[in-house]
Amino acid sequence: MAPSSPDPDVDAATLLSFLRLTIAHIGHTIVSTSMPTIIASLHASEAQYSWPGIAYLLSQTALQPLYPRLSDIAGRKTVLFWSITFFLLGSLLCGAAQSMVWLALARALAGAGGGGIVNSVWVIATEIVPIQDRPKWSIALSVTWSASAVAGPLIGGLFSGEHVRLLSWRWAFYINIPIGVLASLIMAFSLPSLAAKDCPDCVAKRLPSPKPVLTPRQIWLLVLRWFDFIGLALIMGGTVCVIIGFSFAASVGWSAPTTCSLLSVGGALLIAAGFYEAYTTRDALIPPMLFKQRTTLAVFVASYMHNFAFTSGTYFLALYYQAVHGSTPLMAGILILPYSLGSSLASLPPACYISARGPARACRSRKEVMIFGMGISCLGFGLMILLDQNSGSALQELVPLVAGIGIGMLFHTPFGILTSSMPEEELASTTGAFFLVRFIGTTTGLSVAQAIFTSRLVRALPAGFTLQSSGSSSLDLQGLVGISDEKLRNEVLGAVSSAIQWIWIICTPCLALGCMVGSFPNSERG
Repeated sequence: MAPSSPDPDVDAATLLSFLRLTIAHIGHTIVSTSMPTIIASLHASEAQYSWPGIAYLLSQTALQPLYPRLSDIAGRKTVLFWSITFFLLGSLLCGAAQSMVWLALARALAGAGGGGIVNSVWVIATEIVPIQDRPKWSIALSVTWSASAVAGPLIGGLFSGEHVRLLSWRWAFYINIPIGVLASLIMAFSLPSLAAKDCPDCVAKRLPSPKPVLTPRQIWLLVLRWFDFIGLALIMGGTVCVIIGFSFAASVGWSAPTTCSLLSVGGALLIAAGFYEAYTTRDALIPPMLFKQRTTLAVFVASYMHNFAFTSGTYFLALYYQAVHGSTPLMAGILILPYSLGSSLASLPPACYISARGPARACRSRKEVMIFGMGISCLGFGLMILLDQNSGSALQELVPLVAGIGIGMLFHTPFGILTSSMPEEELASTTGAFFLVRFIGTTTGLSVAQAIFTSRLVRALPAGFTLQSSGSSSLDLQGLVGISDEKLRNEVLGAVSSAIQWIWIICTPCLALGCMVGSFPNSERG
């Protein structure tokens, strides 16, 4: 439990948490504007467009259930240190990549570290920040999270495109290294109080009173005895199967036996994981209470839909500007600002509204914000269906702004509803479960969007036309506006914009569903 008085480490830890959370989230969004340049440099195909993004999110998501338990045993600071190490090593390998497979594997390593950073930062918040200051601290982290969505595409665009002479897209990854090293060095001296517990909660709750003194070896044996290995295997296996299944759909089609088998097995494993976690007698990775409250189930659905749409928008709006309108990566990063910056700034007014309404009405206020945010997001993504190759500058900027405002209102609100409905002792594991669902939504959102884009594009392109560069296997998206034949150019640009429109068509009802379930949360704790 957080101390009742301010800890002298809080200020430094807060600053470092913002820095670590920023590099972890930028690591996810930075490739959104640089991907057309990267795939041309590494001679990739259209089916490989989202490989680096999916690899990062897949490892980030699949390992999410492990972080809370590891931090209980080894200590928050230790897990955070190794997470930063893996993230920086992955970033270094990304910058040195010589093929798309190399880049995807390196992104997977970086994602494993990035997931640990995000989880550790939010769990630490529940321990070192006084309980009365947690709402403001959580809101600040949410603003940092959404603001990183602004910086990622801009940095990716800055190091990509023809305007770059001395640097290249590789520096979009190398730039993480000095920042991460600095954060690690400062962390070593500013967080001395986050060592491992003498006896982790998952062990202590099973010991008789009075609690015996255990050696480290005895603690590890008890942890292994009660650890939820079956739940971990079901969650990780189901997540991997679903995400890879969506990836296969992009290359071999939705009806292919491989796609159907992976999606079916993955769905069955995740359903089985839900039932198992609700009734297991082991130390469940996801607190059983989360499956037995209408509040938490509604929050999980809303959070999943929110991140599903947000990631799809981040990646494919950037692609829309570059492929359909011929923007450079840097210009695409600027054009996407109404969406990304709008989502960042929109997270502040709801926080002020909830605070002004007071603790007695906090739950009702959060529910109102969730419903309103989901509704605005649904409207914005519905309007984005209008974007095509003939859309003017005003429409290109205003419509994503509407979507971004709605999206931004939802970065903190679901987490606030969830934590207000759970007991204090379950906050760490609840935080882990929340980010597991958030990352699954993010990962499947990108996978589904890629599958939709690829399948619709293949159908819509003129017969005999290929997006590959002449004499090369690499995908050429930025050269479409330069097709000399006007009729062919209009047909190709129409095909690309139509394929992207189908992504917004899928996101819109998902957000509508999130808006519907947003009316369910009803916390008894206010």
